[in-house]
Amino acid sequence: MSNNNNKKHEFCKLIGRPVGVALVNGQGVAGILCDVRNGEIFLLQFLFGTQFATFRFPLRQVRTITRFPSCNS
Repeated sequence: MSNNNNKKHEFCKLIGRPVGVALVNGQGVAGILCDVRNGEIFLLQFLFGTQFATFRFPLRQVRTITRFPSCNS
């Protein structure tokens, strides 16, 4: 459980930012990190047209969350 607490502390710094999420199954997702609570992250993702949806991922399924780089490179 302390591993999840460490993850939560680090991930909370990224709330409100565009991020890439690497999952333990090898997949990746991207979106705006909306919240980290109750052992889950909440990620706002674009669907189609003007539609967005918030998806929940358990912390145990999240390997890393990385902030998007700036466009100035």
